[in-house]
Amino acid sequence: MTETTMSDELPIQPLEVTSEALHAAWYRRTFPPVEQVRDDIWSLPIPFPDNPMRYTICYVLIGDGEVVLIDPGWDSPEGFDAMKAGLATIGVDLAAVNGVVITHVHPDHHGLTHFLAEAVPGAWIAMSHTEADALTVQKKSVSNSNESSFRRQLAAAGVPADEPIATFRNATNGGVFERMPLPTLRLGDGDLVPLAGREVRAILTPGHTAGHLCFVDESRDVVFTGDHVLPRISPNVGLHPHSAVSPLRAYIDSLTKIGAYDHEVLPAHQWRFRGLPERAAELRSHHRARLDEILGHLEPGPIDSWTLARGLTWAHGWETLNPIQQWSAVAETTAHLAYLVEDDKVRASGEAPIRYELV
Repeated sequence: MTETTMSDELPIQPLEVTSEALHAAWYRRTFPPVEQVRDDIWSLPIPFPDNPMRYTICYVLIGDGEVVLIDPGWDSPEGFDAMKAGLATIGVDLAAVNGVVITHVHPDHHGLTHFLAEAVPGAWIAMSHTEADALTVQKKSVSNSNESSFRRQLAAAGVPADEPIATFRNATNGGVFERMPLPTLRLGDGDLVPLAGREVRAILTPGHTAGHLCFVDESRDVVFTGDHVLPRISPNVGLHPHSAVSPLRAYIDSLTKIGAYDHEVLPAHQWRFRGLPERAAELRSHHRARLDEILGHLEPGPIDSWTLARGLTWAHGWETLNPIQQWSAVAETTAHLAYLVEDDKVRASGEAPIRYELV
């Protein structure tokens, strides 16, 4: 994920912060505490090392004699220690965990699950059908083919061979996807999470990934949004080789869908807040503005994604982005271009690189 808001201005309508501890930790760059959100919901911060996000918020849901976790966090022994310590703080034994729910299979959400699967072999693991299929493909891919695919993406985007973005190692070669366990339960849109005494409903919200899920618990007045909606950051919506169509259209539609819920938002990063309809509308507006900005940059003539991305407006400027963030920015730029191609406003030509121009 990369921070891709176009400015540092306040939201259109300021959001109500519902966790001062998380809000303060984000801006002070400190590690937040374990917090009780409801009588039967807790938030556990899990370290996300060497990343600007710093931590993933794992949520503990307690039902009638059952415990379920949402998004365990990043794959590391330190993270697993933090999880065990957090559970001990709230009086829950690790062995009491009945299941794990995954919003999407990015490593900072599903990476830690393999530690849990080994420690509690009877616990079920749930995610959407699409995420399960995507993880299956990732696990079948060998490192060389992943690297070749990444190089093809770089060439298609027009990234020069001497740029740092072209030399960092593709994240899929680190073995993290191979360690992620496949689900034992697949959830469809509207399905209930199997947690006794609770009605926590899965809402399919593709965009950030093709099978991203949010979870709504209306009786507790909360919605778990994973990376789909965050209070200050616009989640990365990037086009990759496995994307069947532009993910941006799916993301915009999903924002309308989740924006119908006016509950307290429990995201996987940053802080809890109220104002989901307003935040969803702001994110839609952000992407409409980005599409207009891209159209303006296409007026001089054909341009590749790399060159175009470098000229767009990023929250803190292109020069502040590290190579991984730059690649996320290029993938997101390409997703917006694909959206415009689908709408017959832009045409694409060539292969290495692909260049775009106004119709």
